[in-house]
Amino acid sequence: MRTRPNLIPLWRKAHTVFSFIVVLFSLGPLSEVAAENQEARPIKIGFILPMTGPAADFGVAMKNAIELAIEDDEVARTRVKPIIEDAQYEVKNAVNAFASLRTISKVDIVVVWGLGQCRAVAPVAEKQKIPLIAICLAPEVAAARPHVLRFQSSSDDYMKATNDWLMAVGAKRIGVLLSENGYTEEMFAALERQRNTNQTITIIDRIPAAGQDFYTQVLKVRESRYDAFGLFLALGQAGTFARQMKIAGGQPIVFGTNVIRSESEVVSAEGGLEGALVSDIRIHRSFLDRYVERFKSEAQLGFAAMAYETVRLISANLAAPLEDKQFGQVVFNRILSTGVRRDTIVGNYTITTSQKEGSYAKFDLGMMRVKGRGFEYVPAQ
Repeated sequence: MRTRPNLIPLWRKAHTVFSFIVVLFSLGPLSEVAAENQEARPIKIGFILPMTGPAADFGVAMKNAIELAIEDDEVARTRVKPIIEDAQYEVKNAVNAFASLRTISKVDIVVVWGLGQCRAVAPVAEKQKIPLIAICLAPEVAAARPHVLRFQSSSDDYMKATNDWLMAVGAKRIGVLLSENGYTEEMFAALERQRNTNQTITIIDRIPAAGQDFYTQVLKVRESRYDAFGLFLALGQAGTFARQMKIAGGQPIVFGTNVIRSESEVVSAEGGLEGALVSDIRIHRSFLDRYVERFKSEAQLGFAAMAYETVRLISANLAAPLEDKQFGQVVFNRILSTGVRRDTIVGNYTITTSQKEGSYAKFDLGMMRVKGRGFEYVPAQ
């Protein structure tokens, strides 16, 4: 008897072949969609800022500027996702925030503000090969660390601008009240490095970083006579001392560090910081006016401008296709090769690399003066 062929296995084979052909034809469009989605994926930027605590003026100003940068940039509106962690100006919090941003938020690039915070986070980022943009002025933060970009002029740049002004007005005998704080001590060391041979710089007194009773220091400053008196005190100290100094009728404060750029310090001083000078980044008037109108504050606009430019710089390097696994690193590498960035809200600035300082940005600096509760640019001498 003749046996009939078994049609079931043949049918299954035919069905398998047909399914494979369907998948083959569908893979092309799906792959294109996946590639498009990958290319358009937002870049997550983790910001470690002091949103509360003594340095909140800095963090709030930078958060405001991040908001403006995203509004102003068409690419950033859809491709940049900022995630802000509050470090409260504490080194330990900054390190914990970095870990959280990487493991929980899974950010592509981290931005950290503050000298102590940058010094603590930079080696961790380098060890883990995480792209880090450090907004601080210590040259060593990015030195020998290819995954770190220092996005601020150095302490020497700031103090050179300050001492150029002091020299122009003939200040040769300079007295400084110095807080035992990493930032103020770095700025004082830079001032000494920029000192001209015919200048003398004297520390009138050293003050503990948490000190608040300045009676002794007020007397010392009143009894001293200098061509210029510099206030290198920590956040929460500068305004208090300036108020006590004004009451005592002592020598006016001539210059200081960026601490006196804080609105909280100016308010606390109750007029004691009026006219005090500080070197800071130059900002186009149009941005300054718009920022003040929107946020009703001029506090720490230099750092606000740097935060704004950080977002715009990252956004400008998102255009070409990116590999998902190295998304942040590819963008970071493009940033390092930027060179001169022109026509920004801070004019032109350069991104360069040296053996001594690693990769860093250099901005145009000028002098500002406290005026009321705000600040004004001082014409070059």
